[in-house]
Amino acid sequence: MNTCENARFTAKRIPLHHVYLITDSYHMARARRQFALNGINSTPLSAPLPVSRDWMRPAQNLSHSRRAVYEVAAYLRDVIRPQMNCRHANDVTSQQLLTPRGNAAKKPDE
Repeated sequence: MNTCENARFTAKRIPLHHVYLITDSYHMARARRQFALNGINSTPLSAPLPVSRDWMRPAQNLSHSRRAVYEVAAYLRDVIRPQMNCRHANDVTSQQLLTPRGNAAKKPDE
């Protein structure tokens, strides 16, 4: 699932009005926006990325820079032109929500 679907389907499965949202600080603004659009207020709890920031190690900083740029671009995309691959809650049954997306397309004999 993607961030948009996570928010929509959480709202469908559980009648929540508030959650503690745990994700990295780069992703937090976009994730909080998606949950708010689905009627769920959130308290942010930032989780660290597995790569620490260290100015003496440029490769590690590059990882953080890429993450920051990606999230800013994705946030703007979500505002200007929302994701086309974000299914609506009414399009998915509760049983489908319990099935990982990759497995949902597989046939039983695979």
